[in-house]
Amino acid sequence: MSDAGSTTGPGRRDAVVFDIDGTLCDVRGIRHYVEGPAGARRFRPNFDRFHAASIWCPPHPDVERLAHAAREAGLAIVVVTGRGAKWADLTRAWLSKHDIPFDELWTRGATDQRPDHVVKTGIERKLSKRFHALLALDDRMDIIDVWQAAGIPTVLVGPEGKLAEPRLPPGVPLDPRVAGLLAG
Repeated sequence: MSDAGSTTGPGRRDAVVFDIDGTLCDVRGIRHYVEGPAGARRFRPNFDRFHAASIWCPPHPDVERLAHAAREAGLAIVVVTGRGAKWADLTRAWLSKHDIPFDELWTRGATDQRPDHVVKTGIERKLSKRFHALLALDDRMDIIDVWQAAGIPTVLVGPEGKLAEPRLPPGVPLDPRVAGLLAG
């Protein structure tokens, strides 16, 4: 991990937080492993196949560009995923394969079966001791709500990888550096 970048407190680096599946990683081609057809009654998601197949998925270009721009601006890149710890090496390999910079990868614990929003709430609490998150990106509104509740500005990533307008928690301005990154 690099020590470059600005800090907002003792040992806390300014950072942008990125989700993987549906945010950095375009998983549209493999969602069928975890989302049943409309009206299906007996569908069982297969997360092992989903995560294994993700190595072949492309990144969402707009999100990938934002990660590179954030790195160039001296911000830490923190990847937070609901994937289990057993997929950490594959996730790092995917990030490396696509030359996506990151400083840290946070996953759910190996045996953690809690819902994603609960897992990411716990991760946010730990992450906030080391990083000052200036922005968090995710493709799911329930996770956007987690970051918003923590006072972190967010951007919702659409299914095609397009970035929505930033959402600001009450009383929290958008950091000018982040505004510049989002503008262009």
